Parts: sequence; C-alpha cells; structure tokens
Amino acid sequence: MNRSHFKYNTTFKARWEDIDQYGHVNNIKFYSYVDSAINEFQTGVGQWDPKNSGMRFYAVTNECHFYQSIKFAETLTVGLGIEKLGNSSAIFTSAIFVGESEEPAAKCRSVMVAVDAQSERPMALPEATRKAYQDYILD
Repeated sequence: MNRSHFKYNTTFKARWEDIDQYGHVNNIKFYSYVDSAINEFQTGVGQWDPKNSGMRFYAVTNECHFYQSIKFAETLTVGLGIEKLGNSSAIFTSAIFVGESEEPAAKCRSVMVAVDAQSERPMALPEATRKAYQDYILD
C-alpha cells in the first residue's frame, strides 16, 4: 500500500505537543491524525454537518500498525479510502506517510458507524453520503 493507493489525502505537520520523551511522535497521536483526516473527509466529501444533520459518527474500532517513527515538524500525509461501505457503517483504511516517502509510517483501520443523534442507535447512511463515498472505495 503506497500513496497512489488513495484518492483522498490530507496533510499535517507533526507538532511539538505530539512528541514524547523518546523524541518522536507518540503512537497515540497517530490515531489523532487519522481521526482528523476522517472528520475532514466526512464533512467535506460526505457533506456531513455534525451540528445540524441529526446524525453522528461513532468510532467503534481503531487499529494501527506502526512501521517507522515520526519526528517533530515533519510533514505528514494521511491517505484515506473506504475498505467497505455497510448499511450504517464505513470501514476506513488509511496510511500515514512522512515527507515524500512512498512507504507508510503506519497503516490504520477505523470502523465508523452512523447513529441517530437523539437515540444514539445505528441508522442507515443517507443516500447522498453513500453516493459521495462511492468514488473512494478501495480496490
């Protein structure tokens, strides 16, 4: 899995607050980068309005496999795609790339479930969201 695998990419900088006592980005921060990328994707591509749509997305599974460390101020690209689109869920696959590297520093997988904002019970993904996500389903 390299950069060309993903149709959606967003860029971040490793911040000073992300660095741990060993001088590299703490593993828990990788989840933060992926979470930010997913939220950006959902509100942009998916046109989700978290305040007014009556729908929320809950992360029910997150996992990451780490391959290399990240240092302060390095430019990071999170590549993001959809592994599977369910009735009320989307499984996102992502990779974090450092600088211009084609090899990921980490590969992650996140399951997000659409829930009704009032009942907090799963709900079907709106057709507009489903349609918008189609172009990002990974091969």
